[in-house]
Amino acid sequence: MNHTVAELRNKLNQLKDENERLRKEYRSIVDNSLDAILLTSPDGRVHFANKAACSLFQMTEKEIIEGGRMAVVDEKDPRLAPALAQRQRVGSFRGEVNFKRKDGTIFPGDVSSVIFEDSEGQPFTSMIIRDLTQIRKKERNLKESELLLRSVFNALDEAVFVVTLDRKILSMNKSAELMFGYSYEKIAGRSTEILHVDFEHYKTFSNYVAATLINGQTANFEFEVKRKNGEIFLPITLCLY
Repeated sequence: MNHTVAELRNKLNQLKDENERLRKEYRSIVDNSLDAILLTSPDGRVHFANKAACSLFQMTEKEIIEGGRMAVVDEKDPRLAPALAQRQRVGSFRGEVNFKRKDGTIFPGDVSSVIFEDSEGQPFTSMIIRDLTQIRKKERNLKESELLLRSVFNALDEAVFVVTLDRKILSMNKSAELMFGYSYEKIAGRSTEILHVDFEHYKTFSNYVAATLINGQTANFEFEVKRKNGEIFLPITLCLY
């Protein structure tokens, strides 16, 4: 079918309008992403940075594009070269690499990056970056809290065991090791049967304990227990919560 020049020109304009509409929609979606997104080339050039990337790196899109990859990546991070090598070798990389802000602040980032080709066969790379600063801070705080809790746990004069409802020993403090004669390494994961003179009585008690704990109550009980050498204790108080 033959087309006039005017028809062809009109069709071309329609295609341009559609392409511009799709470009704006794409930009809108990417700019409203909570994660930083960069469109780059394998050689390190940056072609596009979304709003989240500008906010993350404290730069304008123009500054990021002009600075290239090395303006936002910590070139001293020993993980950078292996990450780039892996992406080049297999076409993608997902892991942690250090990045830097405009003021020079270094921060850890989780990055997903892939190599792809455009419609003309030109290679490009995408980078999706998530700031891990707060996550790492929470991990450090949790570790510090765990260390503090462990210190208090081991400083108690009372013997303390952490036991599952099916009677498996998860943890014990230093006083428990001294009182019963078992090291944690030898007793971890084993049944509390080895601590009790009458384990059948204890199993009946355990079923009651499970119901008590599920209901959010606490309970105190007395039991005869034995040391590693077989010596039997006088009844001790067992507290559950």
